Amino acid sequence: MSLKISAFVVFSTLSISISYGQIQTEEEVRCTHDVTACMEAAKKYANGDGVDQNYDLAAKLFVKACYGKVSAACFNAGYYYAEGIGVEEDQAWAAHLYVKGCNADYGPACINAAYQYDMGIGVTKNRKRAVQLYEKACILGANISC
Repeated sequence: MSLKISAFVVFSTLSISISYGQIQTEEEVRCTHDVTACMEAAKKYANGDGVDQNYDLAAKLFVKACYGKVSAACFNAGYYYAEGIGVEEDQAWAAHLYVKGCNADYGPACINAAYQYDMGIGVTKNRKRAVQLYEKACILGANISC
């Protein structure tokens, strides 16, 4: 239940930053109705591609794209939260994002989710769950997990 509240807080913050902040990219403008544009805007902010590099905004845009079912965005958002890139490190939130990406059939997200369950990072250690996630990653073509 607290995870859903956390997700709501992220979306509320994102809406405020986009609505009242200076919009700098065409993708960011389209992000309000096209989640693939959120992913593209996030990559631009992450890389400083034509805009000032802004990891915090990139992380928020990756989360928005993730919740719009862009599976690779879940992986990227999870990585930002796992490593504390532009945002406060939050291993539980990272694990949730990785699992969300895995559930959307993105192999690398399955690997990272599996690792977190295997090591008990941000989640209760669960080897059985880790094996399931590694197996799914393998089926999805992430051969390093096979």
